[in-house]
Amino acid sequence: MTYLLTYKKRCFRMYSGEVNDLIREFSKLIIDVDMFEDKIEKCKTWNVFFLCSGYPEIIFYILEARELNNDLNWNKALKEYIKRFRSNLYVSEPYLNQGSGILNGYCGIGYMLLYLSKYGVNVEKALNSVNRRVKIVLEKKLESAKNNIKSNKVHYSDYDVIEGLSSSLRYLLEFKNLSIFKDLINEIISYLIEITKTNNSKYPNYYIRADKVRDSGRSKRCPNGFVDFGAAHGIAGILSVLSIALSNRIKVEGIEKSIETLLNKFNQFMIVDGKISYWPGILGIEDYLNNTKGVNYNKYGWCYGTSGITRAIYLAGQALDEKKYKDVAINILSDFCRNINNADVNGYSLCHGYSSILLVLNEMYADTDVGLFKETSDIIADKIVKDIRMDEILNFKEDKVNLAQNNIGILDGIIGIIFSLINYSDKNRNLVSKIMCIK
Repeated sequence: MTYLLTYKKRCFRMYSGEVNDLIREFSKLIIDVDMFEDKIEKCKTWNVFFLCSGYPEIIFYILEARELNNDLNWNKALKEYIKRFRSNLYVSEPYLNQGSGILNGYCGIGYMLLYLSKYGVNVEKALNSVNRRVKIVLEKKLESAKNNIKSNKVHYSDYDVIEGLSSSLRYLLEFKNLSIFKDLINEIISYLIEITKTNNSKYPNYYIRADKVRDSGRSKRCPNGFVDFGAAHGIAGILSVLSIALSNRIKVEGIEKSIETLLNKFNQFMIVDGKISYWPGILGIEDYLNNTKGVNYNKYGWCYGTSGITRAIYLAGQALDEKKYKDVAINILSDFCRNINNADVNGYSLCHGYSSILLVLNEMYADTDVGLFKETSDIIADKIVKDIRMDEILNFKEDKVNLAQNNIGILDGIIGIIFSLINYSDKNRNLVSKIMCIK
């Protein structure tokens, strides 16, 4: 889908007003609990106990959006959603015991409780209980992931930022001063350092065998296995989280070298198409070993594209205090912004669409004060508020262009889009950036 983005010299206040109108209308739907429940029954992705698409994301939404529209009856809705989450929690335990990430495991519930406590809700006992469970689950997960490196059976879910230990580490960093997690944080970092190394067969430890993915398309494209460069499932996600850990002054032997190793890989495999740079999405192991750069069908969004990977490179530059890496990221993203008319962005979602680019630009502007990032954020926010219609949200009509509107999930649905707009309106409301491991 190509959309000609034309910059209009409109002040931020005008953009912000339109954005807040959309946030307000969506908020009215959320606080009408019965109406929301009626709609959500038709949503196939709704999963009551996971942060990716369940009550925790709704509770997060209320905590992030309430200050933008403080005249709405948030407290009543918040209490009701907490009640409904609790009533389903016993059902969730068998699933959660297998889940270690923020989006679909105990870490997501812990994040929810942490932010409830920051807003004055008394959940200390529950948070401590969940964190004890997090420790048990992650210790088992870590042992399994280490064994998978030894046996050359690495899964996405071992290390990625969707289900894996990169996501879990981002959560643990919120508790870096707690004695219960100090050793575990260091052990997970050591594991992520190890996965950036090369094994005795000259394959990188982040090599994925074709039989270890659920996506048959990937295994058919790369029958001998592949390397994933993306922020969601690949080495950009590892780079981001290791960099965030180092910026939090957590130093484990080898962390700087691992960050530099990954930076060198992105330099090695960068593709320049006209004036826009990007990287392979996944690359067959033969092409990887032969330095053949391949193609990418999702070139621009967070999950596999320019925005997610340049953010990872910038975070690495911050962590290493190396201006050259920060400049590389700024220059690549600036070229992308100047040529955004030529970017065929895939929809609106927070995973691979316009809202993912908006979120990255929001964070990059906050860090760099580069005016072009703000101008492009304005353009994208304007496009989103013009194309997303409240009367189409969760109406479950067939609509291939705005499919995200029929989905409530953070990554693929409407709530992720609205989260990016909340962050656009107030850079301090950056919880979703932490969930996505870009902050």
